[in-house]
Amino acid sequence: MKFSFLLLLACIQVSAQSDYIIFDSGNFQGLKNGIGEEVLPATFDKIGWTAESSQVSGEIIGYQEGEKWGLLNVSGKKITDPIYDKIEPLFPGKIKVGIRGKFTNRYFYGIVDGRGKLLKSMDYFDIQAVGDVILLTSYEDQKFSVVPVTSSLKTIGDFEYQEIRVFDKVIIAKKNNGFLDVFHVNSQPLATDLEEVELGTEFLITRRGGKDGLISLEGKEIYPPIHKRIISTSEFVPFPTWEVKVGASSFEIPCDSLQYLSQDVWLCYYNDQMQIHLSKAQPEVESFDLAQLTKEMVVVKSITSGNWHAYNKSGERVLTAVDSLIFDGQFLLAKNGKAWSVYTRSGKQTTDRNFDQVMQLSNQFVGVKKFGYWALLNGLSREVSDFRYDSIASVIEYKAIAKYLGKWGVYNTNSGWIVPPEYDHISFELNHFIAVKGYSYYLYDAYGELVFKTIDQIVPMEDYFMLKYEHLHSAIGASGQPVANTSYLSVTKMGPYFALNEGTATAVVSAGGKFVIRLTDGIKDVGGYSEGLFLIRKDGGFGFVDVNAKLRIANRYDSAMIFSEGLAPVKIRGGWGFINASENLIIQPYYQSVTPFENGVSIFKLKGKYGLVDIRGKEFVNADYKQIIKTFNGLYLVQNMKGLWGLIDGKGVARLSPAFNQLKDLGDNKLMALQNGKYGLLDYAGKILVPFSYERIIYSPEYLLLKQLPLN
Repeated sequence: MKFSFLLLLACIQVSAQSDYIIFDSGNFQGLKNGIGEEVLPATFDKIGWTAESSQVSGEIIGYQEGEKWGLLNVSGKKITDPIYDKIEPLFPGKIKVGIRGKFTNRYFYGIVDGRGKLLKSMDYFDIQAVGDVILLTSYEDQKFSVVPVTSSLKTIGDFEYQEIRVFDKVIIAKKNNGFLDVFHVNSQPLATDLEEVELGTEFLITRRGGKDGLISLEGKEIYPPIHKRIISTSEFVPFPTWEVKVGASSFEIPCDSLQYLSQDVWLCYYNDQMQIHLSKAQPEVESFDLAQLTKEMVVVKSITSGNWHAYNKSGERVLTAVDSLIFDGQFLLAKNGKAWSVYTRSGKQTTDRNFDQVMQLSNQFVGVKKFGYWALLNGLSREVSDFRYDSIASVIEYKAIAKYLGKWGVYNTNSGWIVPPEYDHISFELNHFIAVKGYSYYLYDAYGELVFKTIDQIVPMEDYFMLKYEHLHSAIGASGQPVANTSYLSVTKMGPYFALNEGTATAVVSAGGKFVIRLTDGIKDVGGYSEGLFLIRKDGGFGFVDVNAKLRIANRYDSAMIFSEGLAPVKIRGGWGFINASENLIIQPYYQSVTPFENGVSIFKLKGKYGLVDIRGKEFVNADYKQIIKTFNGLYLVQNMKGLWGLIDGKGVARLSPAFNQLKDLGDNKLMALQNGKYGLLDYAGKILVPFSYERIIYSPEYLLLKQLPLN
């Protein structure tokens, strides 16, 4: 939050009813009017104000006797005795008076009227008149606060402020939370809880929730904070308008972009900020920082209040917390002060007990800490185990990886320890527990049975465990034992087999540890496995061997790909073709590139253009296209040499002639197309589902977002 001030208009206003002149006579002073008539005889030590001003304010002026000051009128009547150390005019009938503290050099200020009556008590650190406003500054607990009041002492706003600035007829007040309120000098509120105010020569640009507004220095709100950008008093840039279609309902939201949570709850982005839009309620929920977003819950922190809120997918606020809020997939963990509590997703507290700390664990269990130890809270039964654990890492079903007396184990909440608490570290990977003690690794199954022990590091991969010792590797097979010694530079899983590369040669072994290809076979690389054959590279050429290590297709090819639908792409003398498992050349090698067959179709490139060929070698779509892209529905997007896109099916039948600048298959018989700079939706037959009238379209089976083109 900040002030962006380019101009400061702060001047003390003092009204003088007529010109008066202070004159000296000996060691005393008196007062004459504008025509030289003596109004006050020279009987006072000093006439005027402690700020060295000689103006008369509302027929009143100050006088000094000794070291103290009082008030008198121009008729010579003393309004107050000389009891003040400071005395200055604010407005006619409003005088600032100050008294030095007895035990400090600090002054304490108040306000008196033209009769000497105390209007504001002598409690203020300072009082200033700025423009048409009086600022009352207090100092307490080493903090300053400012209250603005009108010249009639009517309080402006409902808060004490850190800082006040006055610009012509406008007051900008900074609150303790850093946000800004803007008022007219007559105390009328113009805008509240602003994040920023930028001052120009004639107006203020206000910002809240990522939106801009405009207030004139005359104190009139020209635009509320609803626009994307303010250019001048007569020109602004609006936010784009999105049409939202969800089921049978349809509505519009002006914003930069949208994010779907549910059909009733949307996250709206405004410049660099977000708000929640509830389709069943208006207006949008206050500005916030997004803390967490799931399909079931959104957790936010309010920018204005600092509080945390949780909203469900129906847009209902289910819980509010002061200091923190976390949704763990099943429960809401809320912190207020130093205490944490656990709530259901509907906002109901699971237990009336509060905790020092909480931890996300699983859909049923929450880790809770009290007395320096951790316990398990069963959120469904609302039971809390004994506070015995040093720490809890995770819970898998009813099994908790927990630290007890300084060591890690696995505790089944129904039966006790299934992996004893004697390890330095435990993790759960691929339905197994990996335990580490010193330099040894232990592999336990999900029931706590020890499967394997080794000094090699056990590393979980995508669907298997790799063994690693320094820079060498092996793998654990289906039996839970190594498929080979840990002596290879790399391991790659290929279906039910493992390729083990030594550097100069590659071996292949089954998950049961049986070697299919040995290092002595002299195969440099194994590129993949499909349809019972391994793609190999040997002596610089590519070929295929079967699961019995028999060379089925000699390594005579410049390059190759694995088999698909009974054919393998091979490259001979710079051209690509296809062979079958008997090494019969089914499609001659004269293509620049090909793709493996899928549903009987391959995309080929010939002379820089693309076409389609079937499994018999028939080119049923000629090489006439700049690009061909297969969609997930078995259709093909084609781009002609002019750059326009169309659609054909897997038999080469044209569904849409190339006429679009962009074309995207959305599935469900829908295509998104761009034509003449505008987006629309079509079906596969070319029927227009959404007209070509939009700047952008976002499609999902659950919703449709249509961004309207900006108005010219």
